[in-house]
Amino acid sequence: MIVHLALQCPKPPPEVRALYLEILNNGSFNDNDDNNSSKRSKPYKQSKITNHVERLTVTDDKQRRCSRALTKFFVTCGVPLWIVENPFFIDYSKELCPGFQVLKRTILSTTMINVETATVIAEMKKKLSNETNLTLGLDR
Repeated sequence: MIVHLALQCPKPPPEVRALYLEILNNGSFNDNDDNNSSKRSKPYKQSKITNHVERLTVTDDKQRRCSRALTKFFVTCGVPLWIVENPFFIDYSKELCPGFQVLKRTILSTTMINVETATVIAEMKKKLSNETNLTLGLDR
């Protein structure tokens, strides 16, 4: 309802629209809030300060895993590769993982896609090598 009144409702009072826009802008709006007071609160457990610090560097393994996941996302979803160099996409990536170095479009379109292709081919060959009595069919 807050989103509707702030952004879509054609005739809300200006002060209501301003209030709800501010709520949305400040991030204090929770769309999973069900106002259920019967829920019991969990016992308080002190968290470690290291849980709240964002790492500004990532390990080589994490960089490689993130790059592979990014490549799979772009290829399987059909997202244009130029998006990876869009400043808004870069900001989004940095918010998720500040230490991740976003790939350039040329690296993504050549090296990373070739690596993923080779991985898929190797996995297919491995699976097919253990099979017997295979039939290849073509559908016209």
